[in-house]
Amino acid sequence: MTGSNSFYTLIFVALLSSQLAASTGSGPIVARGMLLSNLIGGGAAFVAYETIVIAPLPMIAVLVVLTMSLFFASRIASGDQLSASGFTVALLLLGGSLVFANDADERLVDRIAQIALAIGYILVAYVLVDRWLPVQKMMMGAPKSEWR
Repeated sequence: MTGSNSFYTLIFVALLSSQLAASTGSGPIVARGMLLSNLIGGGAAFVAYETIVIAPLPMIAVLVVLTMSLFFASRIASGDQLSASGFTVALLLLGGSLVFANDADERLVDRIAQIALAIGYILVAYVLVDRWLPVQKMMMGAPKSEWR
């Protein structure tokens, strides 16, 4: 990973830590949802990018993005919560790949690696903090003998 990728990993750590702090009991579920939505969006961006590269015409690009938008819109309207994040990821990866002429698959792998590192870091940090600083037990008035 380069320096800019390390910077993105730090941003993901900050985002994840704020989301996990807001949802204390469901940290792994939030982390898994974030990783899954990035996989969904990355897969959609990869398919869209490869389709546009096969036929590099402006009308094809418009039709591919319109089709992708309608697909995600129908999933969002049906109540799929991961599709909104997946759609955002797909647009970011596809836009960056088309503008900078990089492969979408490389950007997808980089993004998933960054998020996986951030998730691992945050989950380990939360486990260690919960193990050594049991704030909830102290706040609930548990006797000191139960503070481990």
